[in-house]
Order: sequence, then structure tokens, then C-alpha cells
Amino acid sequence: MTYLWRQRLLICLSIWLITLGTSVQGIADSDGTDFVANFLQYGSKNPKDFSVKLYFSCVSAAKATVTYKYTSLVTNALVTDTTVVDPGSFVSVFLKYQEIVTDGFVANGNVKLVPDTRVFIHSDVPIKVLAEIYNINTGVGDVYLVLPTSLAGSTFNIQLPQSVDGDAMIIAIAGQGNAKTTIKVGVSINQGPLTTQNQVFDPTMGQPQPFIAFNDAFADSVYITSDQPISITIASTCVDLLYLVGKSNGRSKPCDYAASMAQPIGVWDCQSILTPYDLRVITGTYTNLLTASPSDATCAGNILPTMVYTNDNPVGKSTILGTGYSTNFPITSNTKDFGLRSSHAVVPLTRIGSPNANMNVPLNGAFMHLIPDTTQFITGDINFKTFYAGDTLEIYSESSTTFDQFTIDGKPISPLQVKVIPIGFFDRNYTSFAITIATPTNHVFNSPGKYIAYVLGKSDRGYIAGYGYIAGFNKSTLQSYPASTPHVSSTAALPTTTAAPVPVISTALPDDQLQHSYHISSDYPIVVMGAIMCDKPCATQVGECDYGAFVAMPMKPYDCFDATQVNKNEFSRIISTSFTKEIFVSPGDNNCEATIEATIFNSNHPWTGEPLTLPNLLSKEIVFNPIEESEFAITSMNTDVSMIRLGSPFAYKNDGKIKGAFMTIVPDVSQFVQDESSFILLGDGDYLEVYEIIVMRNPRKDYCPSLRISLDALER
Repeated sequence: MTYLWRQRLLICLSIWLITLGTSVQGIADSDGTDFVANFLQYGSKNPKDFSVKLYFSCVSAAKATVTYKYTSLVTNALVTDTTVVDPGSFVSVFLKYQEIVTDGFVANGNVKLVPDTRVFIHSDVPIKVLAEIYNINTGVGDVYLVLPTSLAGSTFNIQLPQSVDGDAMIIAIAGQGNAKTTIKVGVSINQGPLTTQNQVFDPTMGQPQPFIAFNDAFADSVYITSDQPISITIASTCVDLLYLVGKSNGRSKPCDYAASMAQPIGVWDCQSILTPYDLRVITGTYTNLLTASPSDATCAGNILPTMVYTNDNPVGKSTILGTGYSTNFPITSNTKDFGLRSSHAVVPLTRIGSPNANMNVPLNGAFMHLIPDTTQFITGDINFKTFYAGDTLEIYSESSTTFDQFTIDGKPISPLQVKVIPIGFFDRNYTSFAITIATPTNHVFNSPGKYIAYVLGKSDRGYIAGYGYIAGFNKSTLQSYPASTPHVSSTAALPTTTAAPVPVISTALPDDQLQHSYHISSDYPIVVMGAIMCDKPCATQVGECDYGAFVAMPMKPYDCFDATQVNKNEFSRIISTSFTKEIFVSPGDNNCEATIEATIFNSNHPWTGEPLTLPNLLSKEIVFNPIEESEFAITSMNTDVSMIRLGSPFAYKNDGKIKGAFMTIVPDVSQFVQDESSFILLGDGDYLEVYEIIVMRNPRKDYCPSLRISLDALER
């Protein structure tokens, strides 16, 4: 439930509910004691042109003793070294390109075992690790955050930004431990079928590790599973900058190098729900392309429902993501901000950007980095490093914190340094700040509120070369709860008289400004009531909110064989948008774990309708714009589809001033009454909204009776 009514949902059941178990989605953060770094390049003509570095930052109060080791590609011998890092500082370590970078492999999309290029890092206290590779003559390269081995995973969806034809998109897989590991790699082009390859390898240090590389100038989507934990480093050695603005011919220059580490995905059982929801937010200021990598789904359809928000659609748009591949969201100069919300499973998001993206000018570089969920925001200090004068520290903060509370290196930030970008969705809870950093060196940022930080900039050598990385993130506190219990037992038989006591349980969901979809079943008849309580200002204008309540409608099951309707022109449920802001439709349960196919009719599709897929066990939100839509109907040949209406007496004005809210069920047309009906009015000028069925018959034998919505808004 959204808008100003989106508050605390109260569910009352005449049964006792059992306690639901939970599972934690993420348990580690970007600091750690053990890391595996990989440096990627392709077809370099002169290795001496490249600088390869690691940066260690001590995030604890004690000095860090850091040991790093690798197997030399030149001598095949083990190389080990140690350095000490003071608290709050960065220490850089220079590595030799020839010893740890392999670049002569064939980039044809096949999985190959290449000599071990991994750099193993261990610290006695938590540290942060940055990796840097760049051409010393041009500055072309990137900086990226190295994730600790505690964030290794077993399933990944990866899509790299398209490289110029002849260069490469590289995926380096780093095994963990000593157990023999089997990976399965599926490659999809344009969300087509996966072409799968298997590879067995030994993760022991010094043994060959799997690489996958492409140079076909296509942004291939790669799906990787493993029977052991793995870490993945990705790079596009020559990102097609015209591709990022939608103008590529596959052979175009200029280009830039971009690298990052991939995020593992999860699994959705098609019933569970996240608490809180997975929210990810970014602005278009430095963004050209976003890649969403949905978690797997175990049910038929292989889809994951999400909501996407932009400045053009701040109320959100329902977006179904196919699983097994990544989905791109191009960001144009008209896109000021972008948000993705998943209520069921994590959806890792990757940004491909440029220091001058969204300015309608040729791009001056490229970078990519992960975007964490909002529960991973941090508080207090974070160490970061800039590389050129005038680089940018990009902060995303909860809106309760303002930039005058920020400090850099212990000093307040001048307003002249800051560009403030409000974000118009997620209840305006987040704000972006772009802060110009004058001096290229090590810095410390501090905020008393929750925030996330990115660092980006461009080369000062006069070449097209940019960099960007995430400065760190916290533990994810997303938890997955079962959305339904297959069998809920009552503690007592139903009362035989209305005077007998009825067991009632009330469950209040958190006041997190988000939607919650619940599936409830019982072996006895029950009544379910829901309410959204106005307990604080929550609307677009301070002080605007209202109380709304409804009695839920039971759903009829579908056995996946029988149809419930004979005539496809019989609308199941109809509503006008005159007093309606949005509806929630819920399909009946099915026994085959399939989605339910329905047909919706509106002002744009009044006769033939358009298809709508409803996921089993979930409610679907449909938002109306009264200016564009005047009526709505939904029908399904398979099973009954219940509907809840969220409305306002002033919804038809569409002026952003709702001034009241209500919730009602929308009955099936077979439940319409005839003759008299009693009702109560509570104030002068109230409305009686009447829907009348008019059956029009055509003499032609092949004409099916149809229905027309007739609405009379009658003043008292």
C-alpha cells in the first residue's frame, strides 16, 4: 500500500498464528581480514605501460599487519610480503604486471583455465582493500573495492558493459579453500536461451583458475553457479562509451577500462517476503546504465516481481525481472534518480557510469561498481582515497541528515563544495550529495546519520579515462520470512453462537513505509481485517494522512485444469478511477505452482483487453492516473481474482492533494444486487457511487453479450 496511506498494516485473525522463522540474507560487510584480488587485462602490447597497485586501509583502532602472496607468472614461485598499516591510513603496494596479470588468452566466450593470477591477502585486524590498474601514459584504468572472502557466493548473474569489438569483457573466477570445485556457466545473448558449459578446477593456490572472456561487442549475460564458494572479478577492457549513450556501432572509439567485483544472488521460494524490502537508490548524475541481477526463483515462470522508481514515475512501476540473466536499465539525461525495490528476494544492482554522465556531452571515462541495499548504509567515519584534483565524493544519506552535519578530515564542508540532489521516491527518505574534493590524497568522511559513499573522478592527463568505486558498506539486515503457512491450526472449535468468545490475534507490521503482501490459510473459516493507521505525517504535504480499513475477501483455489468462466466477455470485477488511486488484485491459490493469466480492460483497451500475469500467492498493485484512465476491469478464465480498492473522494482531481482515503473490496459482477439497498451517509455532500450493468445484444449470432460500466455520482 503506497502514497500517504502507506503506514502500519494491522491484521486481525480469529485464530492463533504460529511464529514464523527467519533467515538472514547477508552477514558480512566490505571490511575483513581475508581477501582475494585479481587484476584483469587483455592483449596489452607493452606490460611496462601498466601500473598495478593494492591499497590497504586500517579500519580498526590497532595497527594492521597485512600479508599478501601470489604465484609469480614469471618464475612460478610463491611470492610473499608483509606491510604494516596505521589506523585510519592507506598504504599502497606496487605489484609487477608480468607476475600477476595474464592477457594472452582467447576471448571467445568459452570457459578456460588460465595460470593462477590471484593475490591472497590476510590481515590480523579488519582492513579495507582497493585495487588499481591503469596505463601510466594515458591514465586509462580503474579503481575498485576488493570484497572479503566472507562475501563469496555460489550463484551469480553478471552482465558487463559492452566493449569495443576486438577488446574484451573478462570474468575471473577465484576459488576458495582446497576442495575441488565445479562451476556451471550459462551465457545468454539478448536474454535468449542459456548456452551452458561446465568446468572442474582446483582452488589450491598456484593451480589454474577459470576465466571467461568475450570480444564480440555484445553485452552478454552470464549466469554462474558453483558447488563451492567463489569470488568473481569482472572487467571490460575498452568500454564502448557510445554504447553507454545508445549510439554504438560496435566498432566505435573512444573507450575506457572499467572493473569491479560481482555480487552473489540469492534464491526466492516464490512465497517468502523480505523485511525490510530490498531498496537500492542512485541518481542519474554520474550514471549511464544500471544492471539488475535478480535472485533465482524456484517456481514456474522463473520471474521475480519488483518495482522501479524514477523522477518520471515516483509512485513506481511494477517490473517483472526474468531470472537466470541480468536486465539493463539505460539512464538518459532525463533520468534524475532511479530506485529499485524488491519485496521477495535480493536484486544486486551495478552502476556503469561516467564522471560527466547525464550532461549531453561526450563521455570522459567509465567506471562500474555495486550498489548496496539501504540496510547496508553506514554511520560515522569512512576512509577513502582520491586520485586527481577536483574528484567527487558522492554521498547518499537519509534525509534526516543534512550536509552541514558532514565533515571531511574533521572539518565542515563548504556549501560551495556541495551539489544537493533530492530523491523524489521512497517517501523522500534519501538525498544525494556530490562533494568536490580539492586534494588528491587520503581522506576521512564522517556523518552522524546513515549513508553510503562512492568516489569518482577523471584523469588529468588529457585522455578519456575515469574511475569510480564504492568506499564501503555495512552488513545487510534483510531477512526473509515465509509469506504464508500452508496449514494453520485453530486452538478451538468455532463458536456455535455469536455470543461465544472468538479467539483473535492482531499482527502489526513495521511502520517501514513499504508494502507488505500476506498469504493466509486456515483449516477453519476465519475473518481477516486489515487497517492502515494514520499515526504520523506521511504524505507529500506535512500532516496529510488518513485511516483506512477493509475486510479481506477469501480466494477460491484453482486446480490448474478447470475454468471458472465460460464467456470470456464476462468481466469479473469492474471499477471507475474517479475515486480510485490504486487497486490490489490477488489470484486464487493453484496446485501447480503456475502463474495465473488474467485479462485487464481499461480506457486504452476497452474491447480486447490486454494480458496480465499474476504470480501465485501474491497481490499485485495497479496504480491509476485518472487523467489517462477512466475505468478498469479484470477477468480470468482460470480462477477468481479478488480486488481491494484504495481510493479517495478527491482522487479524480489528480492534483496531489488527496484529502482523505478509504479502502473497500470490489465484488464480482455476479454479486451485484437488485432492487433496494440501504446505506448510511456521514456528512453533507457525500456521494453514492452506483455501478449498473447494461446488457446490449446484437442480432448477429456470433456477437457475445458485453458489459458497459455506468457510474452515477449522486449528491445526497
